[in-house]
Amino acid sequence: MPATRKQSALGRYLNSRILSHVIRMRLRPRTRVLGDLAGDHKSALSGFAVEFAGHRQYVPGDDIKHIDWRVYYKQERYVIKQYEAETNMLAHVLLDASESMMYGEGTQQKWEYAATLAATLTHLVVAKRDKASLGLFDDAIVTHLPPSQSLVRVTEVDGLLGERQPGNKTDIGRVLQEFAPRLGRRGMVLVISDFFDDVETVLRGVQRLAYDNHDVVLFHILHHDELTFPFDGNVRFDGFEGWADLKTDAQQVRQAYRQNFEAFLTRLAKGCERQGAEYVVMDTSVPLEVTLAEYLAGRN
Repeated sequence: MPATRKQSALGRYLNSRILSHVIRMRLRPRTRVLGDLAGDHKSALSGFAVEFAGHRQYVPGDDIKHIDWRVYYKQERYVIKQYEAETNMLAHVLLDASESMMYGEGTQQKWEYAATLAATLTHLVVAKRDKASLGLFDDAIVTHLPPSQSLVRVTEVDGLLGERQPGNKTDIGRVLQEFAPRLGRRGMVLVISDFFDDVETVLRGVQRLAYDNHDVVLFHILHHDELTFPFDGNVRFDGFEGWADLKTDAQQVRQAYRQNFEAFLTRLAKGCERQGAEYVVMDTSVPLEVTLAEYLAGRN
């Protein structure tokens, strides 16, 4: 059964304490976005409104009211003043719902922590008049809510997450490859997972998203046990996603585990850096409001 948590006034995964720490902050894209509504982010398209961006050569048919006459008087050439339009952002939240996300208990369970992060990010996006979508995946996309900027979407996300029971294996690389063509115009893609999969396959999926100029962020959700390996004596490790259970002396495997796990994190971090993606490790023993507030402050 999934871990239980105290119900907040906002919903199962919308926590008022967490929101109070981050609600005044903003998830801003690092790259220019393409939008279909007026908003607060720089657009990749230029037009004749909002903020001056530069000049281009006048061509017959241009409205003469946009000619920069000061340039003409100084240089005797006709140029048009261009401005950057501001646009709304589109953020796609992709959440890993595979069996390994069930590790841990209470609010430190990876699924509980990750689902709370997904709901919180959705709220932050929609509250600022931007659009958010949600995709749940294991070895394929199992559920997808299309983009919306309605506050009703936040309630829908919270309800959907409350109904989901993580299970099955994961195939993150294939999911990202198959999801990329659905995304349309460039925006943010926020992938929330423990990324327990083949690193090179995952990075090929990240590369596919980066190829389409999306602003990609990987939130790597890990339990403190996975980061520190605090076990002693003879321990039985329960296998997830098709792996067999393992009984072993924790002391004998501790050093090898830590070395391999550190190498896993390093490969993933360096691969993201090569693709221009952002990589954020989140330890479920650290309160989400602390980790998320630090991340948003650093990003902005």
